[in-house]
Amino acid sequence: MKITPYKERTLDESKPVHVYRNLGNAVKERYSIRQGGLVVGHADEITLADCEFKVSEAGRIRVLREGRKNVHAYIKGRIRESMSFEEWRPFIPEPHTEWEQFRYDPRTVGAFYILGKYGHHISIPLPRIIGRADVVQLESDCKAYGARR
Repeated sequence: MKITPYKERTLDESKPVHVYRNLGNAVKERYSIRQGGLVVGHADEITLADCEFKVSEAGRIRVLREGRKNVHAYIKGRIRESMSFEEWRPFIPEPHTEWEQFRYDPRTVGAFYILGKYGHHISIPLPRIIGRADVVQLESDCKAYGARR
């Protein structure tokens, strides 16, 4: 994972970040990394630990009303590469842990939801909402996976 700094801002690796998918088509990196209310960097892929999934309902309603994208959903977590092994150890998925693919679409569900197990997309009649994950991997193809103990 490589983080490209934005406007020479520095990332405080001891603090959590908010990561969201870039909305512009011309943006080279897939994800923006925000800290303290400011974008501090971008990355094509990123691994986060101790994650919470956040959605602003007001922002979601604005998307539905105006039909235009805006940043209103993100994942809050710690960047894996910035953690010591001792900090990372509680979040390491067990060998038998199944990774779940998840997604957010403001027109479908007002929260992040699980699509299915890694490599096995399933149709779920009622989406299973995901609010937390021990580890999240955001891939360069814009697919997202989470693991919970």
